[in-house]
Amino acid sequence: MTDRELLELAAKAAAIKYDPEASKPHPKSGAFFGLWLVYHREPTANDRRYWNPLTNDGDALRLAVKLLIAIDPCDPWCDGASATIVLNGDSVDIREPQDGDDLVAATRRAIVRAAAEIGKGME
Repeated sequence: MTDRELLELAAKAAAIKYDPEASKPHPKSGAFFGLWLVYHREPTANDRRYWNPLTNDGDALRLAVKLLIAIDPCDPWCDGASATIVLNGDSVDIREPQDGDDLVAATRRAIVRAAAEIGKGME
C-alpha cells in the first residue's frame, strides 16, 4: 500500500476532508507532500495546508488521540514501534520496524497504519 493510500484511509477513519486534486504528487518531481486539507468556514485560503501524519508529529498525535489509538514506542531494546486499536471488539496490534535510529518515524507510521485499518473497516 502506498503512503497516499495509507493517508487516504486514515483520513477517512478520522473524517478529515481533503482535496483529492490538490493532493496529487508534484507533476515534475513526483514529490508527495500529503493530503491538501479542506476547511469549512476557513478564514483565508492561506490557512490551508498539507496533512501528513507520516512526517508531521502533531498530525500523528492528533490522529492517535481522535481515533483512541494506544501508542507504544517499545522498550529500549526493541527495534520498532506499535500502535494498538480495537476493531470489532478485538485488540489489534500494528507493529512497524524502526528504520535506522528514527523511532519517532516508526511510531508515526504505526499510528497511520492503525488508522488505515480503521478506515478499511469503514468501506
